[in-house]
Amino acid sequence: MFDRYIDHYEIRIEGETQYRYLLNTPNELKLFCNVYKGQTLNRSASTTLSQLTSSEIKRLDTELEKRLPSAVDTSRKKPVQTALSSLSQHFMDHESIDEIEIEQKLSRFGIRDQVKDATINLLTRYGILLVKKSGHSFNDVPDYLNLPEPTCYIPGSRHLWDYCIAQRLLQSDAQNFKDILTNNQDATMLYGVLLVEKKGILPSKDPGLINAIDEDYLRKIDLYALSNADPYTTEKFKPWAMELLYAGGQDFSDVLNGIVARVANYPNHPLGTSLIDSFLNSFKSPIERDIVWSLPIAVKMDLRSSQIAYHEERRHLQNLPRLDGRETAEQMPLLFAWKLSSLSNLERNHYRRELIKWGMKNPHEFVRIFEKFDNCNDPQIREDIFAIAEEIVCQGDLEPVVMKRFYAITFEAVFKCPDEQGNRDAAIRNYARLLAEHCYKYGLLATGEINPCRPPYSFDVNNSVMPIYKSASCAKAMCGYGPIHYDLARYVLVDRLASAFHRPQVPSGSNGRCAKLKQIIEASALKAKVDEPLEFEGWVISAAYQYLLDHGFDKATIQGEIGENGYRTGGIDRSITIAYDRADHGLRSIVMTIAEKYVWCARNEICGYLADRIPIGEDCLMDQNVQSNAYCTDYRNLLSFDSPLFEDAVMTASNRVQDKTPHFPKAFSCSGFDQLTKQDFMEWINDILPECVFAMLGYNPTTDTNAEILKGCEGCPAIPIALYSCDWGVSGKSSRIWIHAGAIRCEEFKELDSKSSAIADFNEGVSSFTVSIASSQSVCYIAPTEALASPQMVENDESELVNKNSRVHSRLLPLSGQGVDRLIEKDDYWYFFPSKMAREAAEVKRTDGVRYFNNEGESVFEEVRFGLEFRHQYHALLADSVTLQNALRAKGFELAWYATVQHGPNSLVSERLGCDFEFNEKSWLIWEEESGAFTSCPIEIGAL
Repeated sequence: MFDRYIDHYEIRIEGETQYRYLLNTPNELKLFCNVYKGQTLNRSASTTLSQLTSSEIKRLDTELEKRLPSAVDTSRKKPVQTALSSLSQHFMDHESIDEIEIEQKLSRFGIRDQVKDATINLLTRYGILLVKKSGHSFNDVPDYLNLPEPTCYIPGSRHLWDYCIAQRLLQSDAQNFKDILTNNQDATMLYGVLLVEKKGILPSKDPGLINAIDEDYLRKIDLYALSNADPYTTEKFKPWAMELLYAGGQDFSDVLNGIVARVANYPNHPLGTSLIDSFLNSFKSPIERDIVWSLPIAVKMDLRSSQIAYHEERRHLQNLPRLDGRETAEQMPLLFAWKLSSLSNLERNHYRRELIKWGMKNPHEFVRIFEKFDNCNDPQIREDIFAIAEEIVCQGDLEPVVMKRFYAITFEAVFKCPDEQGNRDAAIRNYARLLAEHCYKYGLLATGEINPCRPPYSFDVNNSVMPIYKSASCAKAMCGYGPIHYDLARYVLVDRLASAFHRPQVPSGSNGRCAKLKQIIEASALKAKVDEPLEFEGWVISAAYQYLLDHGFDKATIQGEIGENGYRTGGIDRSITIAYDRADHGLRSIVMTIAEKYVWCARNEICGYLADRIPIGEDCLMDQNVQSNAYCTDYRNLLSFDSPLFEDAVMTASNRVQDKTPHFPKAFSCSGFDQLTKQDFMEWINDILPECVFAMLGYNPTTDTNAEILKGCEGCPAIPIALYSCDWGVSGKSSRIWIHAGAIRCEEFKELDSKSSAIADFNEGVSSFTVSIASSQSVCYIAPTEALASPQMVENDESELVNKNSRVHSRLLPLSGQGVDRLIEKDDYWYFFPSKMAREAAEVKRTDGVRYFNNEGESVFEEVRFGLEFRHQYHALLADSVTLQNALRAKGFELAWYATVQHGPNSLVSERLGCDFEFNEKSWLIWEEESGAFTSCPIEIGAL
């Protein structure tokens, strides 16, 4: 709407692009366009409602002057302003004014007949005055006289009248003040704005308002006035707003939602984001800040039912603000960055997604957010900010100078003092290292600059003891300690770290790892004055608890005061666990307690601390060439890390195809209501033909999905290099298909023969004809964005497909892979990705995990997934067939596919036919002939 109005009114905006955020209603936008029509705005122009309305009245007077003969001078009288002022006084007590009376009023103010008529015509032309036929009274005029009905006027467009009424209220002591305010609520709001602008007082301090309206309504007027008044007049009210923020509760919410959020996009507004930023920075510890800033909705609403709590959480999520990509760092993105501290992972994920989308479009602005929060004392915010920064650098399109600035901030914040508390965090180190490696890859760093960014990191042996809490030193993983309950103690802390470092549960023995771990534990025990022998699990739990204390954990506030019966009552974490379910077995809760939030961060801190000091185990190495008993050089060996970019890409793609169902080709579809006999069903199970594969290779899901790779395509040049689909019918049918593409050398491709069989030397079927991202035994989750950004990424070829006939022994190289990541809203999410060979052939430079782009920003691979899982599902990795095939041929390869189709019964078969059936499947090697038609030869699994 903004762009259309600006174009229509021929307003040229140079430099300043914030007006779209400052005009909150269509009425304000229309006023703005009327005032600045045909102008070039190369400086900041006023957008406050009072100033726009005042300017609109002046514009109408100017227009009236142009309409009148040149001999008529209206400059001193200002007829429009005079008419509106005098008539507004009348409309404060009356609904209308008749034709005679309006002329008399204007005459009393010195407006002559010619000007008077022109003024009334102008006001009616713009809809400011509306003409209404009042009708005759029965006793006044007989019907047979047929006289014209008298004319009266009523107020039309309200904004000018409201402004004029507000001005009249400001200038007079009306006796019926309360009645006027009751009948003119919008004018009351504008009156509040004028009190701030003209008198410099809050509406709630005005005696007239205090006596006329109640306290709750006064608060609404205060909030409206301060969010709509000229920003330069609101500076003096910062102490008042800050006082309400510290008061908490509804006062805090009023200022945040009623003022700060409304003016957040107004540049340098005294009550905007700078106000909340100062407030949040004033807390000594992050947990103190969490209590007023990060709590979930159920705690604020005092909900006790988990069902209601999750419902309110989802509803709250739908109403959260979004970014449109044009904001600056000081505007709404600043608030979003602070909201990364949220205990609700749903809310936190929303703000991460918004920031990554905004940051990818505006890396030069996000780097300012990054610089502001690179040393934030909230470790969760810091982890997320580094995660977003890394993906913007590694997967974005940045200028070298911006990329180098990201590195400079990263080095100063992390690698300059890598052994400081907070900088040991394994997640932060991982993201920071990947960011630095990407800069090095593009020649922005010298070898001497990149080396300090690579683990293991230096530390001071004599001054780097891990602090622990003495009373927790005897804690066991099976019991936990205080707020660190069993699941957190065992699965998140002890088991995770023990697995990452090859289970050093008992620090005894003569090998180097155990001896170094023993020294670490003994040093912590000595510093904490622990007399008893300290075990690994006690050391980890006590270190985690000390980490909570260091970040402001207070038992009485968080866990509750101890009551008369010896049990704790109240407490913020108790309220959270009452309202929300707690995750178990090492998973992150949808809504965390304060303790859980900091335990996850403590785990990362302890992991980074250990990674510098003890070697990792052999089963934690991804690269088999690395010698055993080595220190960790890639933190993906130790833990799984979040990818905000991948999560956003997956959720965006999922939302586009929500409730969509694939319309499969007839050769594969199980739809229909056929009443099958047992013999019919058996014939269908055995009737598996390669034409089914041909149909699915040619299936174009354009009508079902908005995949970019399919847009504007004719003849479906996008083709799957990995595909899994299933269909399910009420007749009892169930079909599934697996397809994976491979590259075959051209000379071997020419020897393929549809009349002979191909032989595969493995037994797992087509699903194993892939590559996978190499990972240690202790890590299973990884996002494709993270894997492709890592210089140490290794691909494992999961299969070897051999084709044999009388003359040739040929080998296919997989073009796709499969991986799994854990997403906040999707749990375990399996995905396809193009193999290294496919990426290099198509010259892939960056990815969001769903789409893979070349240097020109074109999507050459895209994962498409929609439908109902296990029923009607389509999941494929599509490739630009022209780009891929040309690239493969240039390297001496051709494209072929390995495919398996399965027919079988679903759960309705026994109900329909009263018996069970076996599943049947067949496999083929598929390729494309010169004519463009597909052909095949059958595959014999495990024939070697």
